Amino acid sequence: MENKAKVDRDIWKMLLLNMYPITYLLLWIPGIANRVAEGMGHQVRVLVILQSSTQFIGLANATVYLYKEHSRDFREWWGGVKQREAAKAARTEGTTSDSGSSKIRYWRSNTP
Repeated sequence: MENKAKVDRDIWKMLLLNMYPITYLLLWIPGIANRVAEGMGHQVRVLVILQSSTQFIGLANATVYLYKEHSRDFREWWGGVKQREAAKAARTEGTTSDSGSSKIRYWRSNTP
């Protein structure tokens, strides 16, 4: 079962990394089409607007980098967050509050 999970994870990684060049091309096509249209003397407003998609290439680069280089770090960090939440829940599970503490709204220091 563990071997099948590893194979599935490797296939998913390959699919994501193979989608990177396709995503890159899809983000560049509107910009290239706009340059071609402007080079031919046409001003197409839709292409000018769609050219803004080329700005997301940096986001695609960052996403692929984070996935390739830091996916394990993120999983370890998230596991630590979940463990701390579970430990905190276990600590507060046994505690009770007195009836007066819930009525305090503001705390003010008496020292000047």
